[in-house]
Amino acid sequence: MMPSQRKVAATHAIEIDLAHESGLRLKQSYELLSKQVGGYDNLGFTKQDHRNYLCTKRQRDMKHGEAASLGRYFSRQLKENPSYYFATQLDCEELINNIFWADARMIIDHSHFGDVITFDTTYSTNRDARPLGVFLGLNHHRETVVFGSALLYDETIEYFVWLFKTLEAMSEKKPITIFTDQDAAMSATIKVVMPKTYHALSCIYEYDGEDEFLTAWNEILDKYDVRENKWLIGPFKLKEKWAEVYVKRTFTAEMKTIQLSEIFNADLKDCLRIDLNIVEFFTNFERVDNQKRDKELEAEYNSRHKFPRLRLKGSPMLN
Repeated sequence: MMPSQRKVAATHAIEIDLAHESGLRLKQSYELLSKQVGGYDNLGFTKQDHRNYLCTKRQRDMKHGEAASLGRYFSRQLKENPSYYFATQLDCEELINNIFWADARMIIDHSHFGDVITFDTTYSTNRDARPLGVFLGLNHHRETVVFGSALLYDETIEYFVWLFKTLEAMSEKKPITIFTDQDAAMSATIKVVMPKTYHALSCIYEYDGEDEFLTAWNEILDKYDVRENKWLIGPFKLKEKWAEVYVKRTFTAEMKTIQLSEIFNADLKDCLRIDLNIVEFFTNFERVDNQKRDKELEAEYNSRHKFPRLRLKGSPMLN
């Protein structure tokens, strides 16, 4: 316990860094290290020393400021793989407003599976509470793949136009169909940047034909006397974006809603903390993405070495 005798050894520092990058909390990391050496007494440093080491490391990582540290991070990525793609948008004061990035695997996946995209933004995943937008899709195993991500300063038409044009510039490909929420700025952006792309919101099932759908809709309006209800008039004008009878006319890769984005956002919030600095945020985002890629690897193995599981209508699963 004597301060003069306590020290975080180089070998322990490496393990602390690895545990931190893997998402372990300080308490978990400290306990893991103690188990490896046979108890806390054999570590040679306290939990506070552990905490101080991480704080000092954060200060070193950010000593040049957020923008410079981010530039160093991107430079390392480009050095490891020249295909890494990133773009930044600056404001009138030459400060970074928006950041878009995609690694080589994302670019390849986008070229192969980017015909149908789902896009949504989520908050509380980074220190500045900036909206995080992620472009997602499904691969040939119906596993989630990331096509690209962006930290946005704001959710306006101007910023969305820059973002969608940046995605297109990355691989010169526009989607056939894109699923989003009902954000007005996003809808206006898609009309400008992707005029030939079908913009879908979600699907209401049950009805196979347009006449059947319209009849059912009118019956509901009459039954509840809500023909003048503005909350129903507005959505009905957008029926081509959410009614199955219209959405099924375009290729959707069997996606129906932005649920893919919602699930991915939930996974992000489980792994990311708002106290992370910008470099830590990117490192942890990589970890979440790699978890998805691991599922794809597992699916690829199963497709080659196992028989597919078949389900007959009205019967249990068969192997």
